[in-house]
Amino acid sequence: MEDANIPIEKLKPLVKDLVIETITQLTHEKGVKVSDYSLAMRMVRVEEELKALKEVQAAMLREMTERFEAMDKRFEAMDKRFEALQREMDKRFEAMDKRFEAIDKRFNLIQWGMGIGFTTVIAFLIAILRFVVR
Repeated sequence: MEDANIPIEKLKPLVKDLVIETITQLTHEKGVKVSDYSLAMRMVRVEEELKALKEVQAAMLREMTERFEAMDKRFEAMDKRFEALQREMDKRFEAMDKRFEAIDKRFNLIQWGMGIGFTTVIAFLIAILRFVVR
């Protein structure tokens, strides 16, 4: 028995020759027409092409899956960046809210001060007018 580790390149021609020889013997024994033989060979070629197409499709599917996974990773990274930006913007808006609240308190204080000042001035003017008019 020969070595069981025959390279595929050497094995393919041997198998092909064996298949052709077997088909030839069967055609002579059974009386199969040559057109049937060529049809059978065509069917074999079509089946081989279908097998090759399936392999190509499987490879394409694997490649597409890898690319989609890479895109998912990119989108996840972008989501993380957007979330970080959102947190930073939230902090900035909170700081601005605190500033506006401080300004609002100042305006309220100024408004009260002006109100008390005007009231005092008007009361003083009324008191002077009463004193002068009497």
